[in-house]
Amino acid sequence: MEPIDKVEIVLFILWRLDTWQLVLPRDLVVVPRGGPGTKDECKDGGWRTFAFPRTFKNQGDCIQFVNTRK
Repeated sequence: MEPIDKVEIVLFILWRLDTWQLVLPRDLVVVPRGGPGTKDECKDGGWRTFAFPRTFKNQGDCIQFVNTRK
């Protein structure tokens, strides 16, 4: 598993009954980033080694993922 490079936490602050209330998320889910981080990781058959967040059809599909994260 890759090290986590970013964590996003959503907090909600509500005005309710004439006071501010901080609402925290009930469950915290950490999802690893996964997938290739550079185009070079897609080359020389590297695109075949990825299964998370998805598999790739070919090297071009892998490189498109690096560029768009989709």
